[in-house]
Amino acid sequence: MSSGGKETIHGQRPIQILQTARQDLLELKSEQLIYKAALNLLLELAKKESEYAPKSANQWIAEIARGISNWPRQWSREKKQRGKNPLWRAPRESIQRIAALGSMRRDAILPPQVDARVVLCELLNMFPSLAFPNRLEMYSYIQFGVRPLLYGILRREFLQPRDVAVCANIQCREFFEIERAGQRFCNGECSQRQRQREYWQSRGKRARKKRLAAQRKA
Repeated sequence: MSSGGKETIHGQRPIQILQTARQDLLELKSEQLIYKAALNLLLELAKKESEYAPKSANQWIAEIARGISNWPRQWSREKKQRGKNPLWRAPRESIQRIAALGSMRRDAILPPQVDARVVLCELLNMFPSLAFPNRLEMYSYIQFGVRPLLYGILRREFLQPRDVAVCANIQCREFFEIERAGQRFCNGECSQRQRQREYWQSRGKRARKKRLAAQRKA
């Protein structure tokens, strides 16, 4: 994958910088599952205590545990390619702790949300918050994948929560930030498509009922 940006040097005309990030396709698919599970876990924590679903949370934790089991190997490979330690970390203690939480039963004393918070904190601590003096150094940080940036976004949502939901369009189901009360869709197009789908489904039921009624009369 590639990303572009402009850098101004000593007041001269901006130059275009193209950065290519190398990442295995299968690993990228695995990362999507891990990150989706982490976002779902974050959504569970945003719910009221009475609405929190421990069973669903445990499923997301188990999904995360399965995915990050390969992170130490990926970290070692990146270290070899870079010639130095990557700026993110993959401590086995953290990975083992998440794996244990994904397989253990709910604690009878502690609130069920504790496990979810522990998992998210362990994940975020593997990607420390960093500041870069220029884009070149930042691009070097994500040269082997944008995973650090994704968990930077997750950290912001965890520490400064905003209303986030899953699009109600059954063919979308993407995450989005709620901008107004009662918002159910990520954009107007998704809203229109879902409402059209529901309308035709409802109209089709009425048409079938009329057809069956006519057949019975005949």
